[in-house]
Amino acid sequence: MSTPDAEPGYRAITGSSWRNEVAARIMLMAGSYRPGLQAEQLPCPMLVQIADRDTVAPVKPAQDVVWRATGRAELRTYPIGHFDVYSGRPFEGAVADQLHFLGRHVRAGARDAALAKS
Repeated sequence: MSTPDAEPGYRAITGSSWRNEVAARIMLMAGSYRPGLQAEQLPCPMLVQIADRDTVAPVKPAQDVVWRATGRAELRTYPIGHFDVYSGRPFEGAVADQLHFLGRHVRAGARDAALAKS
């Protein structure tokens, strides 16, 4: 991450003991990581949350996921940057949206039936 807000953003959520390093092998797969490309094939409901002022993860591909999911994706946007969602009021709002989404789409009875089959 090389945007001006990246280092202060991740340092704000990681603390002073965090080391800024990863295994080199992650770069073998990083270029092919495109989680939204299969959106139209996923049968389940999706919640897509976008930080409108994100300088790290581009907004347009996330918006495209919602379009390609043809009615199965719900979009929530927040007037914040990439790292702002990890604390304070933006965090509380995003989690509330997630809980609301899960409350509507994950039912205890469906979960119990799935567990009984396994």
